[in-house]
Amino acid sequence: VMRVLPAIILCFGLVLAPAVWIGLKWMLSEDDFQGAAVDSTARIEIEMLRQQIEDLQLRLSDLQTEVTRLPLSSGGQMAPEASSAEAEREIWDQTEGADLDYAQVVLIADRVNVNRGLR
Repeated sequence: VMRVLPAIILCFGLVLAPAVWIGLKWMLSEDDFQGAAVDSTARIEIEMLRQQIEDLQLRLSDLQTEVTRLPLSSGGQMAPEASSAEAEREIWDQTEGADLDYAQVVLIADRVNVNRGLR
C-alpha cells in the first residue's frame, strides 16, 4: 500500500494539473482589466476628436464671418476678378495689409561667379 500511495497521488496530481491551470487562468484572467484599458484609451481618443471638432467649428465660424465681410459688387455677386489694372488695384485697396512690400525672387544668370569681382 505504501508503494502504491505515492503513485496514486502522482497520477491524481497529473490529472488535476491541467484543470487547476485552466481554472486559475480563467479566474485570474485580465480580460476585464484589458477591456477597461482599451475602453479608457477609446474614451481619450474620442475626447481628442471631440476637441478637434470644436476647434474646426470655431474656425468654420471665423471663416463664415470673414466671408460675410468680403465686399460684394452690384447684384449680390462676388467682386470681379482682376481682368484689368483698375480692377486689380480696387481689390488691393480693399484688402487689409496689401500696401506691404514683399520680396521678389530674382533669377541671376551665372550666380556662381557673381561675387568674384567683389573681392
